[in-house]
Amino acid sequence: MPQPLSPIDAISPAFQRLNEMLFQRFRIATWIKIGFIGWLAGGTGYQSLNLNTSTPRLPPGLGRSGDTLKDLERALVTIQDWMMGHLAIIVAIVAVAMLLSLLFAYISCRFRFILLDTVLAGTANIGRGWRQYSRQANEFFCFWVVLMLTSWGCLYFMVIAPLWRALKSGVLSQGDPLSAIFSIFGGMFLALMLYGLVFAIVATLAYDFVVPMMALENHGVTGAWLRLKDMIAAEPGAFAGYMGMKLVLHIGAGIAITIAFLVGFLILLIPGAIIAIVGIFGVAALKSAGGIGIVLGSVLAVLLAIVGAALVMLLGMMISAPSAVFFTAYSLYFMGGRLPRLGAILWPAPPPTFAPPTLTPPPFTPSQPPPLAN
Repeated sequence: MPQPLSPIDAISPAFQRLNEMLFQRFRIATWIKIGFIGWLAGGTGYQSLNLNTSTPRLPPGLGRSGDTLKDLERALVTIQDWMMGHLAIIVAIVAVAMLLSLLFAYISCRFRFILLDTVLAGTANIGRGWRQYSRQANEFFCFWVVLMLTSWGCLYFMVIAPLWRALKSGVLSQGDPLSAIFSIFGGMFLALMLYGLVFAIVATLAYDFVVPMMALENHGVTGAWLRLKDMIAAEPGAFAGYMGMKLVLHIGAGIAITIAFLVGFLILLIPGAIIAIVGIFGVAALKSAGGIGIVLGSVLAVLLAIVGAALVMLLGMMISAPSAVFFTAYSLYFMGGRLPRLGAILWPAPPPTFAPPTLTPPPFTPSQPPPLAN
């Protein structure tokens, strides 16, 4: 098994794997496919819900009294009354959001193993990774559900419970609401900072180290975490350096992705603007043709919007593909020298060479002389 790589030494082979998969033979379909896999593997799954419900209406004349504290007090009372009057809607929205989060978490867990399989094999095959690691992905999803429920419980006690107590008791609308807001949100901000740090560390360890152990070393979730604990205890400096180096690399990748996306978006903007102008005139012409024209114009406008959104999504997937490959390969090469089966895949042993057999001539035996003629 090769020697374990340091966090810095693992960067070079990760870039080499990235070059082999995406740049040596450039194929747009491969970039989009890997970007799609990486997007689902690392996506959080949170989506906003646009429901046609009534919104809290601020009292008339708010902001015109010249007294900021009184205006703030009136706004808080209005928000509190609206929340109490629409409690069922709020609970329904939270429930739907939680179900959607669980659905996307399941997809993310499955595609995390597919991304691992893609980088190890060098080719993107969603069906292969979906079938090969179904058991491990389902077990990892169960762990992730526990982690999500724990996170939601922490968020409840850090955010929802303090706000609910404040609204219920009316502390925000009595006395000095500004100081009450600072006292509540100050502690809440610090708690959320600590929560975010802990969750990021746990998620990174799970994705980068627990997933490869489950996929290649046939560990369960508990066994993988115990094995990882022993590895971190044996090399705390190496794993701390890995976390710090990955943070630095993520910052650099974020800057590069942002620049690349803006450049690509500007390139698409010129033909997109031409299509949009033609579409606007087309929609206007169709709407002037009567009822059928209005329907056709509306359909055309929706189709143009869908095409534009799809192009932006494809651009984002293509640009994020190198990041998905590199960071997966970076974690694998860092762990390759620490996991025997992973190291055997990353650095396969050369085929044995056999020396040709030495051919020795048979021993020389002098031939018998012909008999003499009488």
